[in-house]
Amino acid sequence: MAWKKMTKSSVLKRQQAETMFAEGFGPHKVSKSLKVNFHTVRDWQTAFIAKRECRNQGNTLINRTLAMNLFSCGYGYRTVSRVLRLSSIWLSRDWARQHRKLLIMQARKNKRSKK
Repeated sequence: MAWKKMTKSSVLKRQQAETMFAEGFGPHKVSKSLKVNFHTVRDWQTAFIAKRECRNQGNTLINRTLAMNLFSCGYGYRTVSRVLRLSSIWLSRDWARQHRKLLIMQARKNKRSKK
């Protein structure tokens, strides 16, 4: 399969989509308003988020605290990644593992103190 170069109109549509993402629109609204396939717009959104933040830039104290609260409520790392709008789910997966280890250590400590 040969890849085609993007035409001027498709470049303009992608730029319009990026401005709409920056304003907070989701892929469904963007795909309907620009009349572009939803899956294409979703790929554009993923690329836009990745361009806006690197994997480690989402690693802030506020995001980590919010993630720990969401994990405590029972949310999974994929959902947390979506909610915090991280470009990579692996960062939230690492946080989930750290949270789980912390819970295990606290449970062991509580068990020892009761004896």
